[in-house]
Amino acid sequence: MNMKNKLILASLTIGMVVMIAACKKKNEVVSETVTVKYPVITLKGAKYVSIPVGGSFSDPGATLFDEFTNATTDLAPTQSAVDNTTPGMYPIIYEGQNKYGFKSQEVRWVAVTDISTNEDIGGLYKRTSNGQDVNITKVATGIYKVDNIGGVPGAPEYIYDMYFVQLSDTTLDFPSQPGPFGTTYTKSEKITKSSSDTLLEWAVMGAGFGTAVRKFSHQ
Repeated sequence: MNMKNKLILASLTIGMVVMIAACKKKNEVVSETVTVKYPVITLKGAKYVSIPVGGSFSDPGATLFDEFTNATTDLAPTQSAVDNTTPGMYPIIYEGQNKYGFKSQEVRWVAVTDISTNEDIGGLYKRTSNGQDVNITKVATGIYKVDNIGGVPGAPEYIYDMYFVQLSDTTLDFPSQPGPFGTTYTKSEKITKSSSDTLLEWAVMGAGFGTAVRKFSHQ
C-alpha cells in the first residue's frame, strides 16, 4: 500500500472513531418526563373562622405535601391582613410549590362580625320572584353557605355554593369567590327583619346572572 492510500485509510479510521464517540455521547443524554402533580396544602384548624369586633385571632398555619419528594413542610401565609376593628370577611392566603415548581393555593376566611354569637339566619328561603328554594347553612358565627346563589330554577350550571358573612343586623358581605364562569361576587347585600320574616337581598355579579337585586324570604 503506498503512502497516499495509507493516509486516506488513516483519515477514514479517525473519522469513524470521532463519529462513534459522538454517537455515544449523544446517547448518554437522559431526558425526564414529569407528570403534572400539584402540591397539597392542608389548613391547620378551620377554613372559616369568626371573631367579634375587637376580638383576637392567632393563625395556626398550614402544611404543604410534595408527592415528588414525599415530604411535608409547614407553610406560613403569604397574605394575612385581618382588621379586628372593622367588620368584614378577610382572606388568609397560603401559597407553595413542589420540587418541579407546580404551585397550589389555599385560603382561610376570617369573619369579623358585630352580631350576637347566638344569632342564626340560616334555614330555608324562597326567592320572592319565582318561589325557588334556597338553603342557607350556618358554618360559624356570622358565616353562612348558600347552595343556590342566584335562586335559579332548572339551570344546573348556575346553581353552586357561595359563602357570605353577616356583618351586622342589617348588612351582609360576600367575598369574591370562584364560580363556573369565573369570579363571582355580589353587591346590594342587605338584611331586613320583621316579627314574621327575614328578607335577604343581593345582586349576583357574575357571567349570565344580570345585575338585578334578588330577594329571598325566610320560610
